[in-house]
Amino acid sequence: TLALYSATRSTNCSMRASRGAGSVIRYDLSTLTSSPAWPSGTSFRAPRIAAILIAGYVLSCVGIAYFERQITYQPNPRPVTPAGQGLTGVTSQTLATPDGGRLVVWRMQARPGRPTILYFQGNGDTLAERADRIRQFQGEGYGLYMLAWRGFSGSTGRPSEAALVADASLAYDALRREGVPAGDI
Repeated sequence: TLALYSATRSTNCSMRASRGAGSVIRYDLSTLTSSPAWPSGTSFRAPRIAAILIAGYVLSCVGIAYFERQITYQPNPRPVTPAGQGLTGVTSQTLATPDGGRLVVWRMQARPGRPTILYFQGNGDTLAERADRIRQFQGEGYGLYMLAWRGFSGSTGRPSEAALVADASLAYDALRREGVPAGDI
């Protein structure tokens, strides 16, 4: 181990090594403290770097706010039919919205004593992507009321949070008007 032996104002330090014979090793630390941290002619530009980072952050936030709908909702407007997916016993219907839009609904009746699933298909795909799930529900006797959101699977309009909530409520009310009891949805 090395032990600090003496230090002077010039930052020269003497150190003694405890390696046996009592030899003394001297280090000149003045070169470490007097040399600049940055190459000659340059200086640290913290305010400029901070301003660039802050500007980048603000632009990112503005971009996300501006493109939020395109980021969140990725509609596939391609119309699809149950028959095109080889589904029997499933019909394609339309549900009119109060603002003049048209929503595509795939409907399948439940076997007696079985509930009807009010199914909201999710984001990014068409109703056709759910064909295997529909077959599973059909095999188990469930009814189905599968709604395609605005902009998906042939439904008109553009998706938004407010429209999703309104359309979900509209689909529930449509099932109730068909006579499906609330406890069976």
